[in-house]
Amino acid sequence: ISDTYQITTDKVEEKTVTCKISRNDHSYSGTKDIAYKTFDIDYKKFYYIPYDSDVDGNIEIEVEAVHDPTFVVTATGNGQTDADIATVTGFAAVPGNWEENKKTLTTRFATSGGDTITVTCVITDSGSASYEFTFATIQQDITITRDPNTNDIIGPSTDTLSFTCSAAGAVEFSWRLGDTDLQDRLGTNVLGTGSSTLTFVANDPLWNNGLKCFARFEGDYQYTIDTTLNLNAYGAFMESETFMDGETEDAVMTCVVWTDLEPKSVTWTRLADNPDGDEIITDTYNSRFVIGTPETWPQESENSVGYYTLTISDMGFGDQSTYRCDVEFDDAMGVTDIPVETELKKMTAIFEHPSSYYRDNLDDFKLTCVYTGLEDATVQWFRGDTTNTNEITGDRIETGNFLYFRKTSTLAFTDPTVSDSNKYICKWNVNSDDTPTAELDLYINTVAITGVSSPVAVFVAGDTITLTCSVDSSGSDISYKWRHRDSELSGQVSSILSVGDGDTANPEEDNGEYICEVTWPGGFVMTTSVTLDIRLASIIDNDNAKLSTIFVNEDSEEMIMCKLEAGTEPISVTWNPDVDPKVSNTKALDNSIVYYSNVTKPAVTTTFETESTTCTFAFWGDSSADPAATVTLQYAKTTPESECMHFDINQGADGQLQCTYKGKEETLEVQFTLPDGTDVEGVVGSFQDDTAGYKLVTGTHGINPISVEHSGTYECGFHPTDNSFIVSSRFRVTARAAIFTPQTESGSLELVSGTTVEFTCTVEGGVKSIEWQSKDVNDATSEFTPITAYREKSRDMTESGLFIKTMVIELDVTANMDDISYKCVGTYEDEYCNSDDNTKGEFPSNEVQVTIKDDNMITDLEALTTGYAGNDLTLSCAFPNLLPDDHTYKVSWFYKKNSGDTLQEMLGLGSVYEAGDKVIDGVIDSADTNARIDSTLLIEKADTNAEGYYMCMIKWGHIFIKSRTTELQMASFTTSPLRSIALKDAFMDVQCTVQAWSSNIISSLEIKKRDAQGTTTSFSAADTGDTTHTSEYTFDVTSPGSIYYCEAEYTVAGNTVTIKSEEVEFITITPTVTPDTVWGVEGQTATLSCQATGVVLANSDGTPLKDSDGKNIPLNAVLEWYNAADNTAVTAITAITRSTNIDSNGILHASTVLTQLNIEDNNEQFYCRMSIGAPLNADNYKVLSGAVQSSLSTLKIAQITGMTFNTGTYSDVDGNTPDKPLIRGDTFTITCTVTADTVPAFTFYSENFEGLDPTYYLRTDDLSVASNGQTHTAQQVVKAITPNKLNEGEVIKCKADFGQTRGFTTKEETLITYYNCAEATFRTFYGDWIAVDRDNYFDFSPSDEKLYVSTDSTLDSSPSPEQLSVSFETASSPVISFAITFGSSPSWALSECALDAQSFDTAPPLSTSGDTTWIIYVNPAKTKLIVECNDVKVLEYTLADATNGCDAGITAADMLRAKFVSTDTASDEYRIGSVETVTQSIDTTTTEYGKYTQTVTCPDDDDTFKYALTPDAEGFAETITCQITTGEYDGQLQSCAKLVPFTSYVITDSQPDVTASATPVCSTEESRTNIISRLEGDIGSCAVDGGHIKCLEAGGGCAIKSDGIDCTWNSGTSEYTISVEVEFSSSVWKISDLTDLTSWPEANSDPRFPISDSDCSIGLRKKRSFDELEVVDYTRNRTITGEDEEVITETLHISYQWLVGGSIVGVAVVAALLITIRRSRNMQLTAKTDIESLLN
Repeated sequence: ISDTYQITTDKVEEKTVTCKISRNDHSYSGTKDIAYKTFDIDYKKFYYIPYDSDVDGNIEIEVEAVHDPTFVVTATGNGQTDADIATVTGFAAVPGNWEENKKTLTTRFATSGGDTITVTCVITDSGSASYEFTFATIQQDITITRDPNTNDIIGPSTDTLSFTCSAAGAVEFSWRLGDTDLQDRLGTNVLGTGSSTLTFVANDPLWNNGLKCFARFEGDYQYTIDTTLNLNAYGAFMESETFMDGETEDAVMTCVVWTDLEPKSVTWTRLADNPDGDEIITDTYNSRFVIGTPETWPQESENSVGYYTLTISDMGFGDQSTYRCDVEFDDAMGVTDIPVETELKKMTAIFEHPSSYYRDNLDDFKLTCVYTGLEDATVQWFRGDTTNTNEITGDRIETGNFLYFRKTSTLAFTDPTVSDSNKYICKWNVNSDDTPTAELDLYINTVAITGVSSPVAVFVAGDTITLTCSVDSSGSDISYKWRHRDSELSGQVSSILSVGDGDTANPEEDNGEYICEVTWPGGFVMTTSVTLDIRLASIIDNDNAKLSTIFVNEDSEEMIMCKLEAGTEPISVTWNPDVDPKVSNTKALDNSIVYYSNVTKPAVTTTFETESTTCTFAFWGDSSADPAATVTLQYAKTTPESECMHFDINQGADGQLQCTYKGKEETLEVQFTLPDGTDVEGVVGSFQDDTAGYKLVTGTHGINPISVEHSGTYECGFHPTDNSFIVSSRFRVTARAAIFTPQTESGSLELVSGTTVEFTCTVEGGVKSIEWQSKDVNDATSEFTPITAYREKSRDMTESGLFIKTMVIELDVTANMDDISYKCVGTYEDEYCNSDDNTKGEFPSNEVQVTIKDDNMITDLEALTTGYAGNDLTLSCAFPNLLPDDHTYKVSWFYKKNSGDTLQEMLGLGSVYEAGDKVIDGVIDSADTNARIDSTLLIEKADTNAEGYYMCMIKWGHIFIKSRTTELQMASFTTSPLRSIALKDAFMDVQCTVQAWSSNIISSLEIKKRDAQGTTTSFSAADTGDTTHTSEYTFDVTSPGSIYYCEAEYTVAGNTVTIKSEEVEFITITPTVTPDTVWGVEGQTATLSCQATGVVLANSDGTPLKDSDGKNIPLNAVLEWYNAADNTAVTAITAITRSTNIDSNGILHASTVLTQLNIEDNNEQFYCRMSIGAPLNADNYKVLSGAVQSSLSTLKIAQITGMTFNTGTYSDVDGNTPDKPLIRGDTFTITCTVTADTVPAFTFYSENFEGLDPTYYLRTDDLSVASNGQTHTAQQVVKAITPNKLNEGEVIKCKADFGQTRGFTTKEETLITYYNCAEATFRTFYGDWIAVDRDNYFDFSPSDEKLYVSTDSTLDSSPSPEQLSVSFETASSPVISFAITFGSSPSWALSECALDAQSFDTAPPLSTSGDTTWIIYVNPAKTKLIVECNDVKVLEYTLADATNGCDAGITAADMLRAKFVSTDTASDEYRIGSVETVTQSIDTTTTEYGKYTQTVTCPDDDDTFKYALTPDAEGFAETITCQITTGEYDGQLQSCAKLVPFTSYVITDSQPDVTASATPVCSTEESRTNIISRLEGDIGSCAVDGGHIKCLEAGGGCAIKSDGIDCTWNSGTSEYTISVEVEFSSSVWKISDLTDLTSWPEANSDPRFPISDSDCSIGLRKKRSFDELEVVDYTRNRTITGEDEEVITETLHISYQWLVGGSIVGVAVVAALLITIRRSRNMQLTAKTDIESLLN
């Protein structure tokens, strides 16, 4: 708590000051006597000092005093004494002088952690003024500790870290990482007494930051302290799965890396099923794959997080795979590099809306969720979260079909409300592992303007108006905008808007619509509006100024205007006193309706003082808002000096304007309003009283000098000096000046009799009329009188057309005009004025005196002139030079076609135009002397267009002389050759007719032809008349380019003149086809195009001849297409004929579209036929009929000539090289060849795909196109990634697109991709498999047996990969626990050796499909753990080697059992087999391409062992084959078994004891020894020999093993058993051999091995062969009773028999089996026979 209290007082001797401080319900006060000036002391009431046992706490106090103070410091609490403090105050030791009466003093307190000290300071200055203050101080400690605290660097572990923050006495803790509040992310936050524990999983980039702990304390002094622990973490992370649809966005995988130093490298790898197939992704890997890295590493010090991305554009299903991001950290970090993986799946769920979706409540709508994936999925909708209680069901949900790997579902909202706002979740269920989910936050909102009525709110001008924009919404971060009249109101960004300036509103500025625009995050906008109708009535003048008083003129009517400003129309308006006003509505202005109510007051016939009138506008509804306005009327009158004032500018008069005021007002100002609207102050004269007691006064305004611009309407008004109420009157001012030309400085003008003169009168501003006047200057009594003997040449009017500005007249100069003066007078009439005396104003011009001098005029023009067509023509005229010294004269020539026309001046140098065309092209030339001026008009090569009338004229200013008019006649052709247009090979007629103006002057007429080589040929014609000759000739048009014309000779007065007609061409037309070769696309269309001249041509260059309207003249021509093969027209059956048309250049076009093109149409030929049906004849051309055909056009079909899949070839067993079948992983080339004139756009695609099906194919390069002439070949290199053989292949199409005009063609071929047998796995036979049962023991001795484990696990980079985990134990405790983890790469662990995540010696060859077989066992020495994977040894680890981290005492000697532990998630099946296995060879061969054969071969037999295959049971074979059609082997390989031979055998015989001795046979050791001695032959004659066992006969092949005879007693059955073990001289491999060698003689019930001498004396028994043994049928169903029952036991040696080719080759896996048989005593066979029968 820090406060500063300062008081400044006057410098008085003494003063008492009381300070009172209040807080809540407590108050504190203190009183102090001060002198001069108190101390200003800046200190705190409480000081917190961070804990440090070696440093005392420092406290700084700033003191401001007039004089050096002295300090007395005391302290209480926690054992502190004054002496303790006194020794450490240090006040006196502070050096330095006071600066600006201020000094900072430092004191120091030695305190213990958590101790609080109260300190009192008393400061006294040298002036005896003192001040006392008290504060407290505390020293507190806060620390953060980490558990475990083994390493400063936090690695990417999934282990939980624990941090404890300790601060004694703190009541609350909070944690932050950098700027991130951890309260919402705490795993566990255990709050203890003065401490808080934070637990967190370290695998998070957040940890590379500073960890800060805040501790809050309560009590007398509430405060918070903090401390920071800087954490150094590193790691990398990717989501285990990345779902993308690849359509709405690119697939992006993000690898997040956090470390203090920029990583050394980050590498991306696409993982294959087989590690050998992994592909490292670089910038050149594929154009669709883009690697993104941070532009710059965030920083080079601490707390850095970088984002590395791999982006795949146009993602297809073939891009699905597992991608690994390998992060190599900087060597300085000293940490292990990290691989992280993500599985990219083209499987997404997305909303077609923003993640924060804002809607209004006005319209129904649907949420749309789209799923993309390879497999079909079902959808669930949830609100809030995905618990079952929040699932949405029912008909609101509509889900479409799964089509093209997409599926769409919608959730409908009808009549939405704000309560519908929530989080909505769309969950697609593909399988138990894949459930892509999309989330969306929906916000429903309403907006309204409150505080006023809606939609229209009515107010009276001056009201205070407040608008409030009310929002009902579940969203946040809302912003507001207000608009008024479609314009945004600047600065208005809150929900409340105050309308009006100064808290008041008016119609002009504030009426109209107000719109509140509300914007939510993401740009969602809602608007609501209200219209304000603010009403105001006022009395106004003509300038829209508001009036409270109006002057009313005497004897006049006054128009009073009452204006309404409102937003709506009124229903009525009333005036008081009651009148009948006229209401007119003007247009809306700024959304406000303006009404005018006009009332005319009756004429004032008597004077009055004042009166008033009020207008009120009425509306529907509450009348309290009806606006009204009142005005006061006061009598006054203003009168102008004259209603119309005229000023003659030529007289130099000044303009003096004057008017007179009559009324009661005496303090006045006068104002004149000029025509342009400008107001100027006038001069007020002296006041006078009239007889009625009114005041009279004049106002004047002068204009000097006055000009035409001052003309117009003026207004003179008087108004009181203290307001603008004005009474006025209007008057007109007209200022004019008339100017007469020509005029000279002397005022006289010298003219020549017989000429013509122009007089001009100009009056600026215009007059109503102009009068011309003259007088005789020699007659003193003569006055100006009007003249009429003139010709008005022109007059120029004002824009209004009411007034004359300029008038020009012509006078013929005669001798009577000598000494005559002329002038003009303009008269102005103004209808504005009422009285007749001042309506007119006359404005005379200056005067000009004319004098006449005599002279003769000369002209050369004849009355009639003759010309010859095609010859030059010259017209001449001459004039006297009236002004020899003036060379500024102008000679002009005039022309008219007919006698009744008006002569028009020839343009330029002498040209005449008709309809824009030059018809006469003449050249005017003039020359002068002192007495004469000559002029000529030359027309070169004149034609009949030159006929007409000509006149020439010379002019000096306003004086001019005209010649007589002459008529020109031309001798010419009346009929001449016409340009002729004909089709090729036609005939043309040429005709000429020439005329003369008199007979017998035409001497000859010829038609001439000039060919392209310049040779001219003449054709004479007979004379057909005196004045007319005609000639006609027919020509065969065989050579285009010939010129035709006619020549005629005239002989007049011995002179011969030749005229020539226009040269014309005979133009031939032939249709052309473009191009001569037309290409079409198979299955599409082709267009045949033909063109020809379609209009009349002016020449062979192709220039069209135009008609009188300037348009082309079409020929009566038709173009048609024919098949050249049979000359038949192309019909609509095979073609679409477009209408022929003529373009703007005059070319006739005809095109035919050939449809349904096929290969047979190739090289078909067509021609175009042009026909002109009827001839055309006109004045200047003719067209001949006929028909002609074009050259041939050949049709070519653009077609795909071939489509192949180039997979390469291989050599088969016959030496042939057929094409390789395409197997998975192969790269092949699709080739498509097209024959066409242009290169098409090629596309390779699968059915229902824009490109190749990404499920089966991966493009490895861009499509390439090569061209050779008209052959174009496209190639695409593709990799087969998935077999399609099960679908019998897939159709691949080649599309050649020639553009929208031609269309496209396609070709398809079926491509079959096969399985890759190189990837197929096979398992050798290990015996029967058992399903894994976890946590249950099974017997297993790893040094004698092998543990076979089957698993289908694959590598997985997720945090929880699958694991194979087995514990090998003694009878009571584990010995070793072995685990295999299938992470991003396989690793193994041995817990007893503290080994984790170890790499195998050899990379395990995991199966890419099917199961992998692991074999785990211990070497015979029981010192090494050995692991095999798919028959490949991958690990051999020495258990008893301490250097490997294991205790030397670990051994497998005592392992008796094993179990799969609960952490095992990978194992599927297991079995146990012998350690001693046969090393077999497996031969893999490829008999044909892609087909693999596996054959197992057993080792060769030797003297010790024989080998045989395991049984060829169903599913097992010696040779198995993988066909590429299935990708799997057709069975499992048999294994080789090592056959164990019989080297010895035990023969037993059990007999009941029939001696009835108290000591049964062999029941005692003595009896046993005795019997063994007998059987060995040491006693009596019962020695075992060939009579008991066949092989003991001489040369029989066996001998009794030493100590091989034994005898035992079974008390349970009361039987004794004798066993004899024999050893064979050679190995016995067959059961039949064993049976024969150990057979015994045929006998009755005698025992096999007699033990009494009497029995032994019988002699040898006959041997019985094995085949003679009787087979007992044990299938009979009979009951054995107790009396009949006999129990027999026998130990049998059972073995598997291995058969090869039906023959027994040996036995193996020998086991002992104790058989107990219960038989009927009535059976005749002995137990041995029964047992042997069973064996057999």
